[in-house]
Amino acid sequence: MSTDVRLDQGPDGTHLVLEGHAVHATGSDFMLDSPERRKGNKPFRRALVHDQSDGLTINFGGDYEGGVRIVGVAELVPRPEGLRMPTLVVRGGISYEERVAKIEGGATTVTFSLGEELSKLQTQISELKAKVAALEARP
Repeated sequence: MSTDVRLDQGPDGTHLVLEGHAVHATGSDFMLDSPERRKGNKPFRRALVHDQSDGLTINFGGDYEGGVRIVGVAELVPRPEGLRMPTLVVRGGISYEERVAKIEGGATTVTFSLGEELSKLQTQISELKAKVAALEARP
């Protein structure tokens, strides 16, 4: 495949088209900005940053105040840590949604907190341990 850079493309002439097997950019920051969609007044919009630890940071410095949404995620793979099992670190709570069927038909989406669900399970495990201990203590 040959490479090409085409300006003023698209139906309204507002697209830049880069064609090729790869786009190589030398620099530390890729900034993506749409002034009409901005919320707040942070001076930068660093979408991708080749950071100081040789990592790739998305939304460096929290520049996009609306956060990051990733749609259609197939997999998150933590980086290997030597001989240990890789660890994925999540800072903050995790919620997940499930579509639940209603008795009268249809479905509704229910949001669950992973922390709350784990807490409930820990309580149930403690209660079961106490019951088992009580049964084992019987003569």
